[in-house]
Amino acid sequence: MFQAKILVVHHDDRLRFIISQSLDSTIYEVSQAMDLPTALRILNQKHFDMVILDSLFAKIDRVDVIQWLMHDYPYLRIVVATVNPSVEEALAAMRSGAVDFLQPSHSHSPIPFNSEQIQLVVSQALDRPHPWHGYGADYETLLSAARNYLELHNYGQAISFTKEALRCDPCRPEALTLLGQIEESQGDRLNALKKYRAAIDLDPTYRPAHENLDRSTTDRGRPVRFLKIHSAPSL
Repeated sequence: MFQAKILVVHHDDRLRFIISQSLDSTIYEVSQAMDLPTALRILNQKHFDMVILDSLFAKIDRVDVIQWLMHDYPYLRIVVATVNPSVEEALAAMRSGAVDFLQPSHSHSPIPFNSEQIQLVVSQALDRPHPWHGYGADYETLLSAARNYLELHNYGQAISFTKEALRCDPCRPEALTLLGQIEESQGDRLNALKKYRAAIDLDPTYRPAHENLDRSTTDRGRPVRFLKIHSAPSL
């Protein structure tokens, strides 16, 4: 339903390029950063679903960068990439909140990561429930959090929580409709229309999707009203 946005943060230009080029541009929107300051500037500019993080940046000056990133960017999935894997490093990354580990497929290989391996790790990491789900987050809780972020005009976090709701239950129309509203409010009318139509396909009786589709096609100057999103009745 949406194109996942991934930020590859790695000090090695060659490995950063290999990881980025291995990800299908029709499925993923990939950005790159060679260091943490650059990565933070990019993260503050737009929403991302995942960061592939150089293991050298996982802890700096006793600061747990993974935990720090997850605190500031809820629902950001973090995959740690390393060319010198160790059990201790992997366990530390997982304890900090990383969802997976990208490591060499063959020892002493001149190219530590192959395309198939990168694609598999990224795909599985995006499909896997985020660690926050372990704290009891359900569909309604996620959408409520998304609306709270919308009230604060924090669209990046609103998108993150709405996408998590969609992953939690892809068969309900509310999250798709809310994503459409956010995209429309940001000027992406074409993708917004796709979301409204997809929501209607899921539930032809869901009025907010119909109302937003009608409004966006008949009165383009009328502002988006996020308050129209509400839960569909359970069957």
